[in-house]
Amino acid sequence: MNKAMKQAIDSAPAGTTGFVCEPWTPGEVYGVAADWAQAAGSVYSYGEDGWNSTGHQVADYLHSDRSALVANLAEALQMSGESEEDAKEEAESLAVDATKFDAGNASEDD
Repeated sequence: MNKAMKQAIDSAPAGTTGFVCEPWTPGEVYGVAADWAQAAGSVYSYGEDGWNSTGHQVADYLHSDRSALVANLAEALQMSGESEEDAKEEAESLAVDATKFDAGNASEDD
């Protein structure tokens, strides 16, 4: 794990777990975090400005951190001009290599 991903994990909101990845450019980290057991809990995304609330709740992603990451990556791809279908397919592929984190301990997700 590189320094940028470690920084993202270390700065994640307290009490959250999630995924981080570096899909395109070295040092450009994307991630999602939440207390996935809390349906009304806020979902956070990580980007160039650090962790920010997405305005979504855990229930919006059916309590799935992987679904939230895929949606986050797909949104970034769509903003860069990808079609919705292509963005979702590529995002699902990128999410496979994401690093799962929990309580400050990161591990590669199988």
